[in-house]
Amino acid sequence: LDDFALDPGKPNLYGLVQGTANAIAPGKRPLSSMSPTIVLADGEPVLALGASGGPRIITSVLQVLLGVLDEQLPLTDALSRVRLHHQWLPNEVYFDQAPPAGLGERLQQDGHKLSDERRTGIVQAIQRLSDGEWVGASDPRKGGRPAASP
Repeated sequence: LDDFALDPGKPNLYGLVQGTANAIAPGKRPLSSMSPTIVLADGEPVLALGASGGPRIITSVLQVLLGVLDEQLPLTDALSRVRLHHQWLPNEVYFDQAPPAGLGERLQQDGHKLSDERRTGIVQAIQRLSDGEWVGASDPRKGGRPAASP
């Protein structure tokens, strides 16, 4: 039920403040940050990923996606590197571990408030490599591991 505004105008479990438009009522759909993502190359799937973590899902999926596609990182490296999250309210930047050298200081110089809380989404993914092999990877933040079924 946390995807509905249980108490409009007050922060929910994730610190998000929702209005009456998302109040619980018959026939309504809950607000959701689900971002299941499938990447195609020449019409064929090459990457599929998704996450858990409420409003942190979108930023977590995007950062892993960019790591794999733009930076050409191996999937396990893209999943394990430091991530950040900012959701407007509360006006804080969250990291899942200590920020890289200089980044935290630079964000603070630019007026951002850094939170001591470690908050980001948990991403699971599968990727087809150039040789056709499929590789699954689980976010190390939650201790999971990929498994396959014939």
